[in-house]
Amino acid sequence: MNVRPFIDLTGPYTRLEAPTLLGSADGFVSLKYNDPCPNSILEALSCGLPVLYSKSVGTPELVGEKSGIGLNVPESYEDFFYPEPSDIADGILNLFERKESFSVEARNRAVQMFSLTNWLHRHEKIFMKLLQEKECRQSHHILNPVTHRFWLFVSQ
Repeated sequence: MNVRPFIDLTGPYTRLEAPTLLGSADGFVSLKYNDPCPNSILEALSCGLPVLYSKSVGTPELVGEKSGIGLNVPESYEDFFYPEPSDIADGILNLFERKESFSVEARNRAVQMFSLTNWLHRHEKIFMKLLQEKECRQSHHILNPVTHRFWLFVSQ
């Protein structure tokens, strides 16, 4: 089967062009090996794209089981491995058979797990817990919101 008519090779694109490009796609394929936290996958999920990916390092945690399909690869830090071409082809077909449910789950996962609001809230809880633990260890020292400030900088 000639898949070339179904694939767009875009070349480099800007951050501002990414939502339009991803919004015009039906799925997202990322076969990079040992990528600990690929932003491109987070962007694809946020656009509601089901993801086909190499099951290595942190990618399975990002995508989850309901937002895409992970393809098995050996675990190694010395060599690079990629899924078999037949597994990739089967994965793409399976991805499109379940596209609708994967798409809904992908978008929901992005909003629930990776939105800036939720991220800031989780970090606030961590910082408050650390401050409370410090207060318990140093009971003579009282936390004062005027003298105890933490700034969390988030780049856009």
